[in-house]
Amino acid sequence: MTKDRADDQRIAEFLAAVEGDMRRSGAADAEVAAVSAALAEQIEDALGEAGDGASVEAVLRSIDPPTAFSGAPPPATDRDKGRLGIASLAVAIAVAAISFGVLPFAGEDGGAAGPPLFLFGEAAAAILGFFSRTTATGRAGLCVSALMLALFAAAAFFS
Repeated sequence: MTKDRADDQRIAEFLAAVEGDMRRSGAADAEVAAVSAALAEQIEDALGEAGDGASVEAVLRSIDPPTAFSGAPPPATDRDKGRLGIASLAVAIAVAAISFGVLPFAGEDGGAAGPPLFLFGEAAAAILGFFSRTTATGRAGLCVSALMLALFAAAAFFS
């Protein structure tokens, strides 16, 4: 492909990464081979006669990353997980505050709908916390919702 062995190796690594991602996502071998051949041709055309290390890197940067060819959704970023963690903590605290703080002061006990709504809210917070457990706010939301569910279970058991 190029005059430099290191450049050829870098291109081969890129194509191998594309093929690996496509295979992991369940793409057929014929599709993997077709995409790999088309990419190799695109890279070769873009390199033209230059082929030095800088232009190989520039060409590879101009192409989508290897994961873009698999059709699989991109992995969740830390920012996405952080948002789930914040949502988990917010839901857990809001449901607990409404159930234990606002309703009793307003003279309401929630009636028959109170316990199911509380359980649903805290379960939702626990699920959000579980999916974002790699962040501090996700762990906090998971802990708050687990504590609230434990308090609810204890109150139901001892009443």
